[in-house]
Amino acid sequence: MNASASTLTQLEQAIDKLIQQYSELQQDHQSLQKQHQHFMAKYQVLDTVNQKLEEEKANLLKKNEMAKTRVDAMIERLKAIEAHF
Repeated sequence: MNASASTLTQLEQAIDKLIQQYSELQQDHQSLQKQHQHFMAKYQVLDTVNQKLEEEKANLLKKNEMAKTRVDAMIERLKAIEAHF
């Protein structure tokens, strides 16, 4: 085998290696895209749950404030009744 045939063989091997690496990178890319889609779906679910929890928290805080206002009003009425007697 002469020098040019050897160089051609080395070039073919290098090209084959690059083709193999490209194929592996494509597979990795597809895998990462699937993982990304999976994580985005989970994120959307968690975001929806978080929004519902925030709404529930706001509702409970509102109810708590209303109950506090009623209790304060009852205490004031009881103080007024107590002062009256």
